[in-house]
Amino acid sequence: LFLHIEVGDNFFRRGYFREALRHYEFALSIMPDHPMIRLRIDRCRPLCPAPVIVIRPRLIILPFAEFRDPFRIPSTIPVNLGLWTSDAIAPYFSGSYDVVDRGELFWWMGRLGLSVRDVLTDPHSRLILARSLGARHILMGSLQEIASFDVSTHLIDAELNVQTSGAKIRVQNAFQLRGLLDDLAALTLAPPARQAVIVQQVQQTERVV
Repeated sequence: LFLHIEVGDNFFRRGYFREALRHYEFALSIMPDHPMIRLRIDRCRPLCPAPVIVIRPRLIILPFAEFRDPFRIPSTIPVNLGLWTSDAIAPYFSGSYDVVDRGELFWWMGRLGLSVRDVLTDPHSRLILARSLGARHILMGSLQEIASFDVSTHLIDAELNVQTSGAKIRVQNAFQLRGLLDDLAALTLAPPARQAVIVQQVQQTERVV
């Protein structure tokens, strides 16, 4: 509550009235009878520009979790590959979503007292983070080491706490992963029937190479 009032006041002082109003209205949903929040909203609304239609919903992309084989030395998964993967795959979702900037994401997580582990494992933490950022969906992923390693994605509806889609591919190393990120994003967003077609196309390309 106090964090959203603080951020709203900061936006208001800098002249970003629509952004300030969004945070005030969220604070009001937490405490509907708070008179100072209602006063802030009444002062802010006349200053807001004409409404802007937002076509793309917001998407939070978390760092991919890394699961290494403790008996495999050296590991096939480089250090911080999960963080790199989340940054590198983000542009492939920008056509369908307004992807939350990593700096904004980590700032809110820090102020809300949430770790990456909290958001990955706790539905309530995911819901708080998503509502604070105005996002409905969260993309989580994992790197699971086997002989090579598997890369999985899970697109989560934070409000309902259900997985709406996901995908999984197997790569030999980080270099191959870099070349398949666009296919992984397409698989994540595609319906099951389309996923089978994309997988077949990727396999055919690998055989040609």
